[in-house]
Amino acid sequence: MFNISTKEELVARAKAQSDLAPEAYRSIVELYYFARYFVSLYEARYHQLPIQVWNEYRNSLDHFVRHLTKSGLPPESERENCRIDGHLRLMKGHIQRAALDILKFNCHETDRWFLRQANSDEENVLSGVNDGMFLRTFYELHKSAQEAFFRAKAEDSSLGENAKYNKEVISRYVDAAFKYEALRDHYENNLGNIAEARHRHEMIAQASANLSFGSSVKASLTANLIWATGSAIVGLAIGLYIAGG
Repeated sequence: MFNISTKEELVARAKAQSDLAPEAYRSIVELYYFARYFVSLYEARYHQLPIQVWNEYRNSLDHFVRHLTKSGLPPESERENCRIDGHLRLMKGHIQRAALDILKFNCHETDRWFLRQANSDEENVLSGVNDGMFLRTFYELHKSAQEAFFRAKAEDSSLGENAKYNKEVISRYVDAAFKYEALRDHYENNLGNIAEARHRHEMIAQASANLSFGSSVKASLTANLIWATGSAIVGLAIGLYIAGG
């Protein structure tokens, strides 16, 4: 996933990026790093940007420009969590919502993708991959991702002014997103094995159809032969009876 394989690596990169910013902007930059990362992933995969995320970006930019052009700000307004300038707080809120929205979109889309794959490749195909281990792991990973997503959604409604708690909610959604990516990776890493299992299934189905057709033809020929033989015997008997009479 864009050369980032774990949540810990993403968090470390976001922190390193935010450390380069002035103090007042560090938490905003860290949130934006999360949002930008999952926006890039979504755009690369689906070739679009959800309008909800775009609106949050637009609103955050509006507050940022208002912050920059507001005159008479004291020096302490450049400090983290300063309550003098409301525009930075509002900007942070919009970036936070953009991050939450794009995380949810990624999770929802991957969940729908899972259902499509599970339905397009029947269980009797997928169960033939790696002696059934692939399908078992596939369902286990999906269950784990769904549970992480539900846990994040359960706490989402409590977002507010508590910055530490809000960060925890974002963290839970990131957990869910990486679990869903593990689900995708499991499937994509087994594409070759799935293709082989599908081919075997098609060959078995074709052989079964051929056998069924052959049995049907054989049964039909046998019935016709019996009928023809029976008719000949009856005909012969009638002929002999007439001749004898």
